[in-house]
Amino acid sequence: MAVVGKRQSGKSTLVKACFQDEPNLSFENITTINQFKNDPELFIHRYHEGCIIDEVQRAPEIFSYLQTEIDKSNKKGRFILTGSSNFTLVQSVTQTFAGRMVFLDLLPLSMGKINSSKNDMYKNK
Repeated sequence: MAVVGKRQSGKSTLVKACFQDEPNLSFENITTINQFKNDPELFIHRYHEGCIIDEVQRAPEIFSYLQTEIDKSNKKGRFILTGSSNFTLVQSVTQTFAGRMVFLDLLPLSMGKINSSKNDMYKNK
C-alpha cells in the first residue's frame, strides 16, 4: 500500500495510527536512507516481513527491490509506503506495481473541516 499526498496532509500520522505494530522507518533519517543505499538487498531482507517506509520518494530506486521482494511471496500488505504524490506520477512506478500495490491519495483537510473539528474539540471539553 502506498499513501501519497501533499506535504502535511497527515500521511505519516494516519499510517502510524493504523499500523502500530509494524517497524516504522523514515527516509528522512540519514542513517536509515544510508543503510538502504549502502546495501539495498540486505535492507529489504531485514524487513521482509514488512514495515512502514516514510518519505519513500527520497530513494525511488527502492521500487525495483520491493517489486522483487513482493513477487517472492503472495502475502499482502507487507509494505506500507508514504510519500509525496509526485512519485505516483512516475510512469515506471505505476507500471512496476500494477496489480501489486494500492495507491491511496490523501487530500489535505479543507479550512471548513479544520474549523468544524476545532469547534467539536472545544465542545467536548
